Amino acid sequence: MTKPQQQSPPSTTTSPPPPPPSTPPPASSSSSAKPTRPLALDTLASSSRSLLAALRRSPVTTLVAAFFLLALFMYGEDVRTLAELSIDDYLYPDADFYNVSGLPPLILPPPTCDLSRGRWVFDNTSLPAYREKECTFLTKQVSCLANGRPDHLWQYWRWQPNNCSLPTFDARRFMEKMRGKRMMFVGDSLNRNQWESLVCLVQPILSKGRKKIVKRGSFNIFYAKEYRATLEFYWAPFLVESNSDNPNFHHIDQRIISPERIESHANNWKDVDYLIFNTYIWWMNNEDIKVRRPNSTSWSEHDEMPRIETYGRVFKTWSTWLEQNVDPARTSVFFMTISPLHNSPAQWGNPNGIKCVKETLPVLNYTKPLDLNHDMRMYDLVAKVAKNMKNVPVSLIDITRMSDYRKDAHTSLYSIRQGKLLTPEQKADPQNPAQWGNPNGIKCVKETLPVLNYTKPLDLNHDMRMYDLVAKVAKNMKNVPVSLIDITRMSDYRKDAHTSLYSIRQGKLLTPEQKADPQKYADCIHWCLPGVPDVWNQILYTRILSKSSPPSPHPPLPPQ
Repeated sequence: MTKPQQQSPPSTTTSPPPPPPSTPPPASSSSSAKPTRPLALDTLASSSRSLLAALRRSPVTTLVAAFFLLALFMYGEDVRTLAELSIDDYLYPDADFYNVSGLPPLILPPPTCDLSRGRWVFDNTSLPAYREKECTFLTKQVSCLANGRPDHLWQYWRWQPNNCSLPTFDARRFMEKMRGKRMMFVGDSLNRNQWESLVCLVQPILSKGRKKIVKRGSFNIFYAKEYRATLEFYWAPFLVESNSDNPNFHHIDQRIISPERIESHANNWKDVDYLIFNTYIWWMNNEDIKVRRPNSTSWSEHDEMPRIETYGRVFKTWSTWLEQNVDPARTSVFFMTISPLHNSPAQWGNPNGIKCVKETLPVLNYTKPLDLNHDMRMYDLVAKVAKNMKNVPVSLIDITRMSDYRKDAHTSLYSIRQGKLLTPEQKADPQNPAQWGNPNGIKCVKETLPVLNYTKPLDLNHDMRMYDLVAKVAKNMKNVPVSLIDITRMSDYRKDAHTSLYSIRQGKLLTPEQKADPQKYADCIHWCLPGVPDVWNQILYTRILSKSSPPSPHPPLPPQ
């Protein structure tokens, strides 16, 4: 297949924001005037000239100067960085400055259109939205081509809602909306997957040297300096406190949570303009969850509780915190629904498949949802919570069904485990049953197409009780509206888009031995980028632009 020509990114030319009142006017308005150097650089230059002059006068001064110059050499980069920073790097400009001149008119879908219901359409003209090798911020975990995935098809599927059109993601328009603001994804590695996608979508329009990522503890922060904006990811896989809150050190069989304790995480969510939450995949290892006892002094003091009951307790804690701490006039809250696992190929008509391994196409032509074993009780719980929020609206973004059909888009065997690429032995053992009509398949291994022409949802074993719980919570929010973004069904059909065997484990690519064991090592949870999370962000983009955006009260940027 001939690859489409890379489209030129949108122009980055924008008018600079007006300086704050306290900023002195420039010395000259002439266009030929050289830009004024930061004061710190002038000071350093002046000090260096003085030292060089002193060398001629005193041996002692010569010795001191030598030490000074050595320190300047060793720490010059830090000094230079400090010198280049100005107060503007830490203050937001006028939040009302919003420049979309030169952009085509934005046509938004009507509020009545359900963006989560539709089909995947092959499109090798406008996609992919960016090139993997051109996004230097991508982690190795989701860089499937670099990790050896041989096909490209998963990148060329566009989501088409049934009764309207989804606006193309416009990076410049989005960043103008983000000007002077903070956006934060909070949750597990799938929200980090979406955050990476968003960074790759916007970074082409940002000037070189004016964008960077800082990783600090639970934070990953992308700075877009010319827009005085940050796109952030915060690690909190259960939203509440747990013994797995260290993003680098945790064990599946030892996860213990504290359902009523959220402050150590939530204190970091204040003064954020857009909050995007998720939590699901870490709940799905067992029907029972280990819960720390009230007033206990150690994580070893715990009991096992039913999963859905504990999930409900967590969302009561979460929604209460939102109602008490979030100003809905300032902050928009979204919740992403279930991102599916493609571990059962029989569901999409591949009984001989192994998980999502070797899947290269979405599930197509389905007329009903796939049964991918979602715990939809969890979906319903979140939807209910979001619906009942009174003061803080929570928008539920449903990515589940659209993602269900993308068995082809997981990292599969092209990811990493424990920092390493899978070995040949690991790649040879993908394994798991079958849900998309391929009972002999192994997870998502060798899946290269979506599930097509399905007329019903796939049964991918989601715990839809959890889906329903979230929807209920969002619906019942009193003060803080929560927007539920449903990505589940659309993602169900993308068996082809996981990292599969083309990811990393323990920081390294899978070895040939690991790749030979896809049942054990294929990653049919996370998604290759560019890929399905780009569509999730396209929906988030549409929902954000459909809302009226309140002015930001100029909080400080997170420390760099």
